[in-house]
Amino acid sequence: MKKIIALVFIIACILTACTDKKKESAVVYNDTVVKAVDRADSVIQILFSFKMFEKFSEAQNGYNTTFTKSLNQLNSLQPIVGDDTLRQTAIELIETYKNIVNEDFGGIYKIMNDSAYTVTDSLRVDSLMAEMYSKWQVQSSNMATEQNDFAKRHGIILEK
Repeated sequence: MKKIIALVFIIACILTACTDKKKESAVVYNDTVVKAVDRADSVIQILFSFKMFEKFSEAQNGYNTTFTKSLNQLNSLQPIVGDDTLRQTAIELIETYKNIVNEDFGGIYKIMNDSAYTVTDSLRVDSLMAEMYSKWQVQSSNMATEQNDFAKRHGIILEK
């Protein structure tokens, strides 16, 4: 009987250790994804503040470099076995950010720096602004939802 109890105890310890390692792995994976997303978010925060609007053409390459660093970090991250959705969602988010910078915001910058600013230009700027905010909102929501789902699937607690 003592041998059976000892065996059950050893098995329980092994299972607990494996579970802890899986949780630890999920936490490291989540933190790596969050770091890449936070780096990209910092660009979007600058962009949406319009504080650097006049220097956009000078800053655009730096913004893209930041996105490339984040994407490289995510592309080199080994997905957790059978669960790559968090990383893929983060990649989609950053690709959307890149599109917002280069297409939407770049379009706004080009229109606003044209010599003649017409009513049609104003409508186009409004449309591009609405589009970029909509893209940001949808992708940010997708990322938050996926991160919460990932945490539930792997039994980890997200901290702010």
